[in-house]
Amino acid sequence: MLFFVRKLSNDLLEDEFKEVKDRTEKLMFPPLGFSKVTITCDGWTNIQGRPIVNFLIVNKYGEMYHSSVDCSGIYKDALWESGELIKVIEELRPENVLQFVAENAAVNRKAGELIREKYPHIVFGGCVAHGLNLLSHDLGQYTWITSLFDRCQKMVAFIKNHHMTNAIFIDKFSDGLTLLRPGATRFMTNFIMIDRAYALRYCLKEMTSSKEWEKYEGGITDWTAKGKCMDTRLTIEDKNFWDEIHDLLWLIHPIWVLLRKVDSHRHFIGHIYWESWNLEDILKKMHTNVKLKSRLLTQEQCELISVNAHARWEMWNNELHPTAMLLMPFYFTKPSVLPYLQIEHVKQSFRRYVRIYGTHVLKKQLDEIEEWYIVYSDGIPAMRDLAMQILGQSVTSSACERNWSSFPHIHNKKRNRLTVERVDKLVYVAFNKNISSIHRKLERQGAKTLNKYLRSRGKQQKIRRFVDEHEEPTKFGCDLSKWLDDQAEDNEVRGRTEAPAFAGETSEPHTDQSQERQRPKKFVDDIDDDDLCSEEGDAESEDDCLIDVLLQERVRFDNGSASVRPGHNERLVTVEDIAYDETISISLPKVEVEEAVSKLQNTAV
Repeated sequence: MLFFVRKLSNDLLEDEFKEVKDRTEKLMFPPLGFSKVTITCDGWTNIQGRPIVNFLIVNKYGEMYHSSVDCSGIYKDALWESGELIKVIEELRPENVLQFVAENAAVNRKAGELIREKYPHIVFGGCVAHGLNLLSHDLGQYTWITSLFDRCQKMVAFIKNHHMTNAIFIDKFSDGLTLLRPGATRFMTNFIMIDRAYALRYCLKEMTSSKEWEKYEGGITDWTAKGKCMDTRLTIEDKNFWDEIHDLLWLIHPIWVLLRKVDSHRHFIGHIYWESWNLEDILKKMHTNVKLKSRLLTQEQCELISVNAHARWEMWNNELHPTAMLLMPFYFTKPSVLPYLQIEHVKQSFRRYVRIYGTHVLKKQLDEIEEWYIVYSDGIPAMRDLAMQILGQSVTSSACERNWSSFPHIHNKKRNRLTVERVDKLVYVAFNKNISSIHRKLERQGAKTLNKYLRSRGKQQKIRRFVDEHEEPTKFGCDLSKWLDDQAEDNEVRGRTEAPAFAGETSEPHTDQSQERQRPKKFVDDIDDDDLCSEEGDAESEDDCLIDVLLQERVRFDNGSASVRPGHNERLVTVEDIAYDETISISLPKVEVEEAVSKLQNTAV
C-alpha cells in the first residue's frame, strides 16, 4: 500500500511539474515577445545543512525559478560555477540569454569571465543591492558611526529584553509601534534599527520622564541592571546623541533610497547608471547640507565616502547600464520650440485630445518604458528591438533571495526527509505558480500586457501613417522620443520669477469651479478611425486632427529649474492637471519647427 501511495505521489508531482513548466515558459517566452533574459544565482544552506545554489530567470515578464543544485562535497570554484551556468544557458539557448547577475564575490566575477569567453554576448553584472549593502558596511570605519550603533543597540536591547520596560513603552507611549532589532539577513539592518529609534525618540523621552519608569528604575536591586537602566535613560535624554543620529540618517538616506528602488520587482536598469553617478555626487557634497545638526561629518570624510561609493559602483557596473540609459528618453530632452503665443492653441487642442482618450491612457501606456517603445517607435524598429531586449533586464539577484523563503516553507522540520530533487520540483511548482496568478490579476485589473499592445499595434500604425503623410520625416523617421518641456523658458517668456504652483498648492482655485469637469468618454480600444478628430463638430480640419495626434500624453514639470540633468525637482503631471490648469505648458514631438508653427497659426481662431 505504501508503495502505491509513493508512486501515486510521484506521478502527481511529475504531472503538476510539467503543467506548471509549460504554462510558465509560455508566459516568460511568448512567441511574439522579446524574450532576452537575465540569469541570477545565489547560495544557501537548507535545513539538513546541505549547501544549495539556485538559478532563476528574470525578464520583463517576471521571475521564474529554474533549478537548484546540491553542491555537497564539491569545491565551489569559478570553473564549477561556470559549468553549471553553461548547462542552464544551453537549456535556455544562448541567444536568449543576455546577462548573468550574482553577488560581488570574486568567484562569481571569475565565473562571469569564463562565461564571456564561451559566449561573448553574455555580460556579468554584480548585484547592485549587495553592493549598496557593502557600501553601508564601509561607513562602519568611522568611530562616531560605530559608537552610535553600539549605544543605540544597547538601548534597544535593554528595553526589549525586559518585559516591564517593553510593556510600558508599547502599551502607554508608542501606540503599539515597537523598536526593531538588527537582523542577520536584512540589508542595512543597523540603519533600520536606528531609523525606527529616531522615529520614536519623543515616545522614548516621554517614557523615561514618566512615573512608571521612575517606579521601575527605583525598584531595581541588582547593580548591573540598575547601571544599564541608567545608561539607557541617559542615552535617551542626550540631545547630542539624537543630533548625531539625525546626521547619520541624512548620510545614509540616498543609499537607502537607491537600495529600495533596485531591491524590488521593478526593472531599474535604465536608471541605475545615472543613479549611481548621482549617489557618488550627493555623498561627496553631503557636508554642505544645511540640515545637518552636528559637525562630525567633515569634508574629508565625505570625499572618502565618495571614493568608496565609486569603488562599489565599479563592482556592479557593466556595458548594459550606460547602454540602457542611452535608450531612456527620460534623460535626453530638449526645451520647447514653441513660443508663448502658440501655447494657448496647443492647450486647446490637447483638451480636445483628453476628452477622447482619457487619463487612463497616460497612466497605462507609460507605466513601463518597454511598452512606450512598442507604441511609439515604429519609425525606428532597430532601436525598439534593442530597447526591448535591454530595458527588461535585472540589476540585482534579489529574486534568488526572495526564492529562499520557499525552501523552508516546503523543506521544514516536519518534512526533513525530502530529497534535494523532490524539493527542487516542489519549489518549482510553488514559486512559478505565482507568475500565472500575477498575470491573471493584472488581466482582471485591466493592465495592458505585451500581447494587448501587439493586438492594438494596427491602430497605432494607422496613427503613425497619418502623421507621416502630414510632416517631413526626421533623421529617424517620426521621432517621438523628445517630450519634456523646459518650464524655465516658459517662465522667462511670461516674465515669472518663480515656478507656478500645482493644483492644490495655492489658496486660489486654478479653474472655474462653476464649470463641471468633463470626464473621458471612451477607452482607447473603443476608438474608431473617425474618432481621431474632436467631437465638437465638423468644423475641425485635418490639421486640428494632426495636432491632437501629435500631442504627447506625458509631460514633466521642471519646477522652474534649468538643470541639464533631468530628475531634480520634477514630478509627473496627470492629464487632468494639464487639461484644467492654465499654468502648465506642454510640448510637441520633434518635427520641423517652421512647419509646426505654421500649422498652429493656421488653426488660430
